Amino acid sequence: ERQALLRASWAAACLGEDEVVVPLLRRALAGEMGAPRGAVLWIARQVAYHIKSRNVPGADDVREWVSVVLEDARGERLSETANDKHVSGALVSMRVPHRPAGRLLGLYKVVAAFPIHDKRCLDILGAAELVSPDFTQAGRTVLRLQHLEADGWTVVTTSYQDLSASIKRKRAHGAVAELVAPFVPEAEVFLVGDDGGDPAPWEAEDEAETEY
Repeated sequence: ERQALLRASWAAACLGEDEVVVPLLRRALAGEMGAPRGAVLWIARQVAYHIKSRNVPGADDVREWVSVVLEDARGERLSETANDKHVSGALVSMRVPHRPAGRLLGLYKVVAAFPIHDKRCLDILGAAELVSPDFTQAGRTVLRLQHLEADGWTVVTTSYQDLSASIKRKRAHGAVAELVAPFVPEAEVFLVGDDGGDPAPWEAEDEAETEY
């Protein structure tokens, strides 16, 4: 029942029904202020950030829980995937100033951020962020984008599936250039056709282990 109530609170946050977010969360917590584990961990983090960022009314008695959950997220280490290396390697080769894979808002991992380019970031959506069969954005993705955009970020999204297909046709530098050229003019010279040209050293290094 507690997990169901926490999911209901999260669903209310996704729908913008702030008046019921805290009452449902209060029933879910039943006085326990520790950060949850397991399948509802990310749901809890999104609810906590939603309450904090929107200053949801009537939340004084759950502020301690909000702080505990968000602090728990900040202490979690990020692992660098082959995808992260391909994207960052392409951006470095194009001499595009960026911050490599990291957390924004202390919560959401993005593959790259471009603070000097109108505060944009690149977000690659995996299976957990998309709903089959039409690959629409899942609720957790919609809420993440809402939080990032509310903080002033413009989020450029692509899926692992689309990025994989683009890399196969254009190599990593061409695929990434296609994503960032609309807001990074210097990347336009790296746009290539579907043959992609020869791989750069950093592209060939991990091709066999690329995760899509």
